[in-house]
Amino acid sequence: MTHHWRWLPGALVVLLAGACTTTPDAPGKSALTLERMQQAAVDFTRARDAGDALAMARAAGVRRPFDHLTRAPGFLHSAVMFEEARRAAAGNEELLAQIDELENRASGPSFRAFSGGGQLAEKLASRCRFEHDAASASPLPAQRLPVGDRQPPSCVLTVDAKTSVQLRVDVRARRTLFVYVESKAGADLALTIIDPAVTKPICSESQPHGYQACKWRPGRAATGIVEIRNDGNTSVSALLIARQS
Repeated sequence: MTHHWRWLPGALVVLLAGACTTTPDAPGKSALTLERMQQAAVDFTRARDAGDALAMARAAGVRRPFDHLTRAPGFLHSAVMFEEARRAAAGNEELLAQIDELENRASGPSFRAFSGGGQLAEKLASRCRFEHDAASASPLPAQRLPVGDRQPPSCVLTVDAKTSVQLRVDVRARRTLFVYVESKAGADLALTIIDPAVTKPICSESQPHGYQACKWRPGRAATGIVEIRNDGNTSVSALLIARQS
């Protein structure tokens, strides 16, 4: 599963998170997207760095509907986020009460964000098991990335130091592929989507906060390569979610 791509040119950096935004207290149903999941994590990190406990709690509330995708230990979960917000607000009773209110408002069914059903509650993050495609021809990897529609799969993979993992991904016509990779802050991971037809990156992102995301909307049905590269000196566990819509 581990390969090296020596021919890749310099990556075009696409910052999907955009400028710093204010995260609303609770998302509407139409806003339950992986982009919003990523943005809530970014907002939480910025608020934590700024010592803004209330903004941390707001971001935790937005992240709550996605908890079923981040159940694996070591990844951002709303319960942990609310607890960190309380530690940041320690001694301020008024602020602690506001955080409690935000958490109560965020409580309730949270496993229906994408499916309208309860199956996702049973699909907690586990070790990635990628489909093997023995018929794959070079330069396409033999390992195929599972991509969800209404139920995006979530799994954890390990990327060894100074190596990369490349996965084949098939995108249907008039669909947008969204790939999300989460790791601990400071991990030297980079996420890239490559179109072999043009031998250059479609999207590449490497952020110090650990929340990487890339999009690709080909003009027709296409097969691409998702690369997760670890330029660091230690192996990294990463949460991987892919969806096309």
